[in-house]
Amino acid sequence: MKLLATLFLLAASFAAAQSFEVPIPNNWGGCGAAYNGSRVSNWCSVAVLVAPSQQLYSYTTYDVAIAHGVPTTSVRTGFAPILRHYTLGKNWDLALIGMATMGTSQTAVNLFGSLSGGGQLMIRYHQRVTFQLGVRQATGPAPGPYIEAGIGLTLD
Repeated sequence: MKLLATLFLLAASFAAAQSFEVPIPNNWGGCGAAYNGSRVSNWCSVAVLVAPSQQLYSYTTYDVAIAHGVPTTSVRTGFAPILRHYTLGKNWDLALIGMATMGTSQTAVNLFGSLSGGGQLMIRYHQRVTFQLGVRQATGPAPGPYIEAGIGLTLD
């Protein structure tokens, strides 16, 4: 899994900005599941375009995971730039998105700082429905590299 995350982030680091044939969405929201080799967690996220010329989003995510048998929630906010964007046909486009967030994780008795970073491939259909597949490294009570998948909607 570390090799997959490393290759994904390496590919993202070489991505250069390019002109868009399909407009990027102003807002997006989605939910899904993540797996880190020993446990499954759930996530919901929202992104708001804050710098259109740089294709930069404000990105906030909420996770629920089980760490050592204890439910753990995490709320983080940060940024998500579009690193690459491709038009795949009349109704499809694909974006490679980087993400970096920070916030808090909480169990029933403890509060922790939480950092997360990674990337996501987002496929969009008819400029409305999205499908995501990503990798993310997280800190806190439910750490580890995660493989994530989800579905979302553009909220324009």
